Formats: sequence, C-alpha cells, structure tokens
Amino acid sequence: MKKFLSTITILALILPLTIQTASAQFSDLFKNNKNYTAIVFLEENNIISGYPDNTFRPYNEINRAEFLKIILEGSNIPLDKNNITLPFSDTQNTEWYLPYVKKAYDSGWIVGYDDGTFKPDQTIKKAEALKILGEVQQWKMEKNSTSTQYQDVDLNEWYAKYVVYANEHNYLEKDGELFDPIALMSRANISEIIYRTIIDNDTTVNEDTAISEEISEDNEDNEDNTEPTETFDPVIYKEIPIDFYDNITLNQPLPNTFYKNEIYVIEGEVSTNNYKEVSIFFNNDMFSNTDYQLFIGEVENRHFEIPVHFRETGNYTIGVIPGTNGNTKIEEISVLNSLPSSTSNNSPTGSIENLSINYKNDMTVIGFTAPSNSIKIFTFEQGANSVKFISRQDRDSFPLHYPTFEYFTEGDVTYFGQIANTNTTPKLEITSSYSKTPEKSFKATQHTYAQIEEGKITTSIPDTLTKFKDISINGTTKTDIQAEGLVIKPDGLVDVVSLETTGDTSTYYDSIIIENGNDFSFDYETSGSGRYIVEILDNNGIPVVNHPIYLGETVPLIPDYFDLNERSLFSGILDINALREELLSAINKERSVYGYPKVELDPELNSIAQNHSEDMTKNNFFGHINLENQTPDDRRLEAKITTPVSENIAKDVSVIFGHLGLMRSGSHRENILNPDWYLVGLGIAETGGYLYITEEFSAKEITANDLIDYENELIDAINALREANGIAPFIYQDNSKTVCAYLNDETISENIILTIDDLSTALELYNISGTSQYISRTYNVWDVILSSILNDEESSILDESWVNIGIDIQLDATGIIHASFMLNK
Repeated sequence: MKKFLSTITILALILPLTIQTASAQFSDLFKNNKNYTAIVFLEENNIISGYPDNTFRPYNEINRAEFLKIILEGSNIPLDKNNITLPFSDTQNTEWYLPYVKKAYDSGWIVGYDDGTFKPDQTIKKAEALKILGEVQQWKMEKNSTSTQYQDVDLNEWYAKYVVYANEHNYLEKDGELFDPIALMSRANISEIIYRTIIDNDTTVNEDTAISEEISEDNEDNEDNTEPTETFDPVIYKEIPIDFYDNITLNQPLPNTFYKNEIYVIEGEVSTNNYKEVSIFFNNDMFSNTDYQLFIGEVENRHFEIPVHFRETGNYTIGVIPGTNGNTKIEEISVLNSLPSSTSNNSPTGSIENLSINYKNDMTVIGFTAPSNSIKIFTFEQGANSVKFISRQDRDSFPLHYPTFEYFTEGDVTYFGQIANTNTTPKLEITSSYSKTPEKSFKATQHTYAQIEEGKITTSIPDTLTKFKDISINGTTKTDIQAEGLVIKPDGLVDVVSLETTGDTSTYYDSIIIENGNDFSFDYETSGSGRYIVEILDNNGIPVVNHPIYLGETVPLIPDYFDLNERSLFSGILDINALREELLSAINKERSVYGYPKVELDPELNSIAQNHSEDMTKNNFFGHINLENQTPDDRRLEAKITTPVSENIAKDVSVIFGHLGLMRSGSHRENILNPDWYLVGLGIAETGGYLYITEEFSAKEITANDLIDYENELIDAINALREANGIAPFIYQDNSKTVCAYLNDETISENIILTIDDLSTALELYNISGTSQYISRTYNVWDVILSSILNDEESSILDESWVNIGIDIQLDATGIIHASFMLNK
C-alpha cells in the first residue's frame, strides 16, 4: 500500500545577530510584519484593539461585527448610542457592537439576512467587505471602466466597481492576478485596507520610494542650486579606509554619506578561504544591536560584492563582518534625503544606452551602459506608484530590491533613466543638468525565490523560457531522490512528473528512488505562459530542488511574502489553540480559491499531530519517521484511526512562514489542496525559537452507504467506458458478486495474498462455470482505486468476450478499501 510521505524544512536564511522584539502594542506583532505600520496606526488612534493576553492575532479571520466597528471608527462616522433598537433576532441589547450595527443598518450599508438575522459572529468575505467599505466612505466610482485588472472579477459582478476603485487607489494588497472575492478577511487584511483609505488623501506616492529633488523630464537645465535641508545633523564627510574592518579588505574607500534610494555595491575580499558569506548591517543607534538592516552576499574565491539599498534617511552605524555572526568595528554614516544640487546647467557629456531589464540567478537586474563619473537615476512607474534608484558607481548593472515594489501589482511597468556628470573628487558633486532616456516598459510578475541544494544534486535549471517551450532538466544525484517530481502550474495546482534514469533504482517506504550517483531527466509539457515551480525531493521528501521557471515575456518584480518579511525567532507564550486557528484559517483560505470544501479540526487527528510535533522537539529530529521507525500511517493505526492520513511537517519561526513554505512546495501544496480531505489535525511545538508544525489531513469516515455508492459508481463507469467504445454493457451477475465477497473476506480475515487455487475453490463453491477473470485493488482512497481500475484494466473492460460482471467492496478495520470485481463468459 502506498503511503503519503512528504516533508519540508523551512529554515531561516541566516541566524539573526539578535532576536527581534515584538511591538509595544502587541506581543505577537513584529516590525517585519508587512501590515505592522497599519496595525500600529489604527491601534494608536483607538480604531482597533487586541485581546486580553496582549496579542493581536493578525491572521485570525474577522467577523461582521468587528468589521463594522473598524470601518466606522476608521472612517470617523458618528454613532448614536441611545435608544438602540434593531430588527435582527440575533443581536442582543447588551452587546458592544449595537451602535455600529444600528448606524450601518440605518444608513443602508447592511440589510441582514432573509431569516431576520444579522449574524454578527459570521466571518466576512472580501467582496462583501469592500462593498460595505465603499458605501460607508462614499467612494465616487466611475462607470466606464474597461477592466478590473483581476482575472476572476467580471465587470458585470455586483462588487466589480468597488474592486476597480480600490485597485486604482492602491487600497488592496494584490497577490497575483486573482482577487478571490469569497476569501475570508483577516484582522491584518482589514487593518491594511482601512489604513490605506485613511492616508489616501495625504499622499499619492509611497513615502519610501519618493526622491524629494524633482528632476526635469524634458531636459531643461533648471536644477535648483539650493542645498536641501535635513531633519537631522549629518556626519561630516569622510571616507572609511579599505582596511578599517577586521579580516576584510575593501576594493576602495567607502564614503560615509549616501542618499535615499541609492544602491551602492560594497566590494572587497575576505582574509581567508574559511568564509562563504559576508554580512553588512547598519542601524540608527550606535549603542544598540537591534532593529538593524542586514545584507548578505556570497564569497567566491575570497571575493564578495554586496548591493546595499539605502531606503531611509538618517544617521546610522555600519559594520561589515566575514560570515554571519561575530563582532565588528562600526563607523557612522548619513543617508541624506536629496542629492546635491548641480553646480552647472551644462548638458551632460554622454548618455545612458542599452537600458534593459533581465532576470537571472534569482535576481532582477537593470542593465545599461553609461560614461564614468556620472550619477544615474532610474525611475519605475505604475499608476500612482513611483520607485527610484540612484547609482553613482561606474557599474553597468545592479539588482533591483524587490520589497521596494511592495505597492506595485502584476502588469505593465514603465521605466526610464536619467544621467548627470559628477566630479572625480571623493565627495559627490553634480556638475551638469540631467538628460533622460526614452521610456521603456515590461510586464511584471511576482518574484519567488529559487532553491537548489548543490550538495545533494548537480543540475542546471533555466530561470526563464520563451513562451510555449517545454521544461527539460537533466542532472546527476548526490543523494537518493524520489523518482516522482512535481510542478506547481501557473494556476496554482500541481502536476506529478516521472523522472527517468539509466541508473539504479530501489524502493524506500514504497516510493521508487533513483539512487545516489545516477543520472536523471525531468521533462514536462507546459500549458501556457506564467510561473512554473519545479520540485525534486530526496528519499525523505525534503526538497533538493524548488525552482521557479518563468515562461513568456514577464519579468519577476513584485515581492512575495518572503521578500517582504524577515524571519525573527519565535518568542512569547505558545498559545496552541490560537495558532491552530490561525493555521486552519490559512489552509481553508487556500482551499476556498479552488472551491474545495473547508477542512475541520478533528480531536483525534489533533492528538497524533501534537504528539509528533512534541516528539520532534523533545528528541531533536525533524522528519515523518520517528526514532521508533514509525511512519504517519503507523501512528494513525496505533491511535485506532480508520481513515487515511496524509502528513505535512514544517519547521519555521511562525505559523504563516511555515504555511507559506508548505504552499511553495509542490508535494505539500498538493496535500493542502486535496479536495478529498475534510478533516485535519494540527500540532505545534516550540524549541529554540522555531515552531515544529505537523498537519494530518484525512477524509470522513467511510460508511456502509459509501461502499454501496462506490459499487454503483464503479459499475456505471465501467459500462460507460464500454458504451463509449460501441460495446454492450455488462450483465450484472449475483453469483459473481458472491465470489468477490468470499475472496474479499478471505483476504481481510486471513491477511493473505490470493492465488489461482483460491479463485478456483470459490468458483467451484458457488457453481460458476465458463471462464472468469478476477481483478482487485486495495487502497485507502476511493478515487485512487477507481482511477487505477479504469486506466490499468481498460483492455479487460473493453474485451467484448466478457459478458457478466460481479462487484464487491469492503472496508477493513484499518480503513483500507478492498474493491474487487469478476468478469465471466
């Protein structure tokens, strides 16, 4: 019997120099949460509040009553708290939410349900939330829109106009090309939308990305010669010597003055061959090592090049260390808000040429040619959003910083460059006006990181392919790998791919394995443009390859969750029930996108999941097979659970990091999105700042009526296949069914493998004459059995000489389905 075995390790990319602390407002809200600013703003303005245990629980789903409170207070809507009467049968007079429901009802923003209820505790869907918010804030929506910018929102839908307006005003957190109108809203989602509507009238460009000095777009020599003022006292200009940092030699002295949105590549060599990485960090407090920005680069032949992006103005200290931890000298630097004004109105000598955008080695790079001693400014625009990057170095490319594009969405992006001459002295001086390149454009898509475990596999995987080209990968194993790979398609569903080899194979817990040191090939026929994520697993189910391939004319630019959020070790109280609810909500949100039924928490599955998570933390291992050599199937049988289980495990610093890591893995995504699952058990344990997460998915218990339905489904499918090929349907024969039942009984009670003698005995016992063929399948999922019979036994089913059929389907005590049928002529 095949067992569902899958695993993933979601580890921090680097051990942080310090553990980041939670916000003063809530113990579970960290500064690297992408909704941090919104949540803190709303809390400080008394629009939202947390729970009595000082948590905010950002990923908990929000109900209708909570939603009304947030949007009404966030929109400064006055309330009438006297003499409240409501027409709803389920709103009690003492509840805190009555003033909000009354205002919304009296204003026509809500109407309630046909049964006379309001359902205050019911979770709210995305489309419904957007419509109420639009009505409360009286959005002035245009009626002549030609597109919603989302594949799953038709202009004729009742909520389409609200989606268009919210998208145009950058109220939505866009993640791909789907709006997902039935998705349930979390507390963090709602907080972000309300926050964006509040600040909408204050600014039209994200303050992170604007450069305060305006540069002429029509090449006029009109630069302002007034030096910009700062809100802090910048350091006096000097250079940091090349040998300032221990065990590091810089290629050139480092200036101590930079500019907002400057990309500066710090380059040099480490003193020995012992280091694989170099870390650069800076913070705004000389006496603190918390709240720092960290940049890490690989070392190759002792050489490193690390692009540092200066996003915020202020005074900082900067340090450079070989490796990922240790001590370093620090030096003070300033990041100024504006470039210095030009000292001349002369046109620049030279221009930016060969401007291009390319993606390679998990980086989106802007390329160009430009003369030496020049300042280059590159601008990216999409609607009201604008991002600028500054480069003063004599380089012909630099990678783009994905988080800077947080408020961009998938689609067309326009970009151009501007250039001015600079002096050759250390301190930057601009000595000409600016000239501008023609505008260019490209289609942006979401970026996803790439992973190849070079110690376990040798292969070369393309980053991009032209449209309609199939995926073909070859390589050599350095460890045992599974002979089945996976592909996450552009629509988010998963295909299984058979790997080929000319070398040795074996089995490991019923999985076919390509052994260490052998060749392999991975060939997959694509179905259109978009992002395909290729995955190859080792024998324990841990990915050795998890690599996106972008098919078509798109460029990765839009950051995903991993680009926007840094990992911070888990700290605080481990509230298992709250974390379970958070994880369950995330799982069901993914399933709702595809119309799959919600899974429900099951106490027995919770128990075996929790036991396994705690076992991993206590006994210092991570895997599906425990130290007693028990598989997930062994553990569910020991717990006397008769339905099949399929297990995911993750190790990460938070529930959401773990969940999204699983969704990035084809094998685990396939499990989460299995429409046959209705139940789940969730286990969460913690050690060393990491959560060990176990998910046990399962089906509903199979009943006697289910077995009757399976039998009817099988005979109908078999006869439909014959009729589709012009062959008469089978005649159902009760004696043949009796023989099948007898043989199933023998198999289950005696736990034996049937022989031809057993079949002969049964035929004689029940007086079956003529020629007979007996076919059986055993598995714990009915759909798998049905598919196997129809595909693998097609030749027998379509043999016109067979006339009669009998079927028997039984369930044994361990939850295994035994399906058998006999053909007779």
